[in-house]
Amino acid sequence: MSEETLIAENPLPRKRGRPAKVATEAPGDIITSDDTGAPPIKERKKRTPKGSDPAFDKAAMAKKLQGWHQLAAMLLRTPELALELDEAEMLVNDVENLTREYGISLTGKTAAWLGLAGSAAMIYAPRAMLVMAKIQQAKAQKIPQPPQGVI
Repeated sequence: MSEETLIAENPLPRKRGRPAKVATEAPGDIITSDDTGAPPIKERKKRTPKGSDPAFDKAAMAKKLQGWHQLAAMLLRTPELALELDEAEMLVNDVENLTREYGISLTGKTAAWLGLAGSAAMIYAPRAMLVMAKIQQAKAQKIPQPPQGVI
């Protein structure tokens, strides 16, 4: 085939990549067009950060945060890490403000997993510490015996 017949069959060469998206209506979209006959332009509504979820309980989260810090203080034997309840509430308020500013949602599944992890840590960490302390105490009380059969 000659070059002229190729150009006649395909006047515009295809662009590489994904085909262009056609403007369609979707929930939350605004379709605008002008009188010039140009194709409609799809504009997305700007997302507004949502306020705190009514299911999000700041007081409960502050208590969990205080508990996590108490556990960390016990595990690391550093009492300075422990928080007072008012300090934990202040942190929770600041985290909520930060998530609102950046549009991050800590509600729903994420909050449920974080809550489960926190509750499990507060329940099982003290038990694990007691078990480790018992093991260390048993090792300390054990009298080392000389190896058998060594001259």
